[in-house]
Amino acid sequence: MKDEAGGEDRKEVRIFVFETNQQPSFQNIEEQTIDEFELLEIQLVVTDADIPANSFAFGLADHPAGATIDGDGLFQWTPDDGDGGGIFMFDIIVQE
Repeated sequence: MKDEAGGEDRKEVRIFVFETNQQPSFQNIEEQTIDEFELLEIQLVVTDADIPANSFAFGLADHPAGATIDGDGLFQWTPDDGDGGGIFMFDIIVQE
């Protein structure tokens, strides 16, 4: 800003803009029914409203023996003879 005599003053201003992190969200996963020794595959779909979108890491908690999930969100499990007649509930975890 200049005054009438031509003098000038400047002030540097710093503005920090923080990313607002929104949690990722799973697309609905329907209840599954499967026979023993049959491979169950579920491709998980996760959305993230962050810009730019973050990458994801997947994990399982309290899952049945032999169940896996890969880095792309593909869940796989083949129940064996001892799993017949059971109902299995577990957590699938996604982290940014």
